[in-house]
Amino acid sequence: MKHTVSCLVQNRRGVLAQVSEAFAAKGINIESLAVAETEDPDVSRATIVVTGDDATVAEAERQCRSLEVVIRLEDLASEEFHARELMLVKLRVTPGAIPSIMQAAELFQARVIGMSDRTITLELAGEHRAIDGFLKLVRPWGIVSLARSGLIAVSAHDEEDHSPETRGSAA
Repeated sequence: MKHTVSCLVQNRRGVLAQVSEAFAAKGINIESLAVAETEDPDVSRATIVVTGDDATVAEAERQCRSLEVVIRLEDLASEEFHARELMLVKLRVTPGAIPSIMQAAELFQARVIGMSDRTITLELAGEHRAIDGFLKLVRPWGIVSLARSGLIAVSAHDEEDHSPETRGSAA
């Protein structure tokens, strides 16, 4: 089963290695990992997407929660959450292909962020399936370069508490 884990951690050197090692130690491959500072510069949010059996993932999550650097960890698989991914894709262009590429970009609400005589670079933020669908549509034009952020996610619940008293707890 696929699990999307939201993990608030102290914004310190080496934290990412500790958290990812908790999953690696259980033989779980991390499919996507995105980390950045939150509204509090001392706290970062790591969104980790893994696939594994529920018991093994739960054990890795318990190991993460026991780390002193982990403030809060939620497995979002069992609740509603908001998730997005960012993609930058550079496509080959010919003068005749530009109208079709622009139509595809408009359909998926992608933005043109760069253009040259031979390439066009588009930015698309959205759900994972929309990103995959857009890639399937534009692949015939020829992908020159592709970068994806990985999934970022937050719980749909109203409140999140960064206080030390909730360190390691689930929401």
